[in-house]
Amino acid sequence: FRPKTRPNRCRAMGKMDIDATPVVVGGETFEISPRSVQGPLVEITSCVGLGLFAGLSLLLRKVHEEGLWSWFLGAVSLAAITKKAWAKRAEAMVIPPLMDQVDHYFQPARWELLKGIKGQVLDLGCGSGPYLRYYLDSHARGAGVSKVVMLEPNTKMQPTLQRNMEEAKRTAPGLELEATSCFIEDLPGQEVFDCVVFGNVLCEVPDQEEIFRHVDRLLKPGGRVYFSEHTLTSSAMLRWLQHLASPFWLCHCNRDSISKLRQQRWVKELHSWKFGLYFPVNRWELGLAVKA
Repeated sequence: FRPKTRPNRCRAMGKMDIDATPVVVGGETFEISPRSVQGPLVEITSCVGLGLFAGLSLLLRKVHEEGLWSWFLGAVSLAAITKKAWAKRAEAMVIPPLMDQVDHYFQPARWELLKGIKGQVLDLGCGSGPYLRYYLDSHARGAGVSKVVMLEPNTKMQPTLQRNMEEAKRTAPGLELEATSCFIEDLPGQEVFDCVVFGNVLCEVPDQEEIFRHVDRLLKPGGRVYFSEHTLTSSAMLRWLQHLASPFWLCHCNRDSISKLRQQRWVKELHSWKFGLYFPVNRWELGLAVKA
């Protein structure tokens, strides 16, 4: 994480103003289009997906040819038993650089989306803190973000998060930043936060409905949920392939997360901008929902 000032809007958004249809939410106008990105993202999506499938195919072929099924099943069982021990460490190494690339790609759209974020914010599943730069920008502009609770249950991620938070505090001493490794259901209170941020987290949580219930509990009336999530594509064939790939992917790439968020009774309005990517992360949705 490196604190950055908000880029010049015309330079950051490129041709977005030409292609975007303005959307007004609470008096705030958003102009986002599929062009609101920068740089390639293919290296962390299609290449990884194809690499996983190719590696698995070669492994199974070797196991079959050598008759090593008993050894293979034993190794799978051992990996399953020790998953919690190694998975958290692996996530702490892989997720931060991966999310940095994702943030770089979507930065023009995220600057536009988060320009009005304010008040007390809950960053749910914040990882190493890639959204800190947006909170710093909002705080620097005056009546913006005053406090952020950075929730990251993976304790192996906490050292990196703490370093990034310390750097952010040096940049903006008046911005209150708090890190916690608890789960959202452990957070106390009712109607505490003005905004909640979902940054590629709904693909990982075990129970989305439970998360949405607690967001309803913690979010103030009229509060906003900002999201940036990959979801199921609209193509029937690609959806089938996403379901097939999901057990082997880094997370659940076959969830229709934003449609489920839209169905929540407490959601008054929801606006989503869709971006086409590469298999198995074929579609990314970025937007906001407003609580009634």
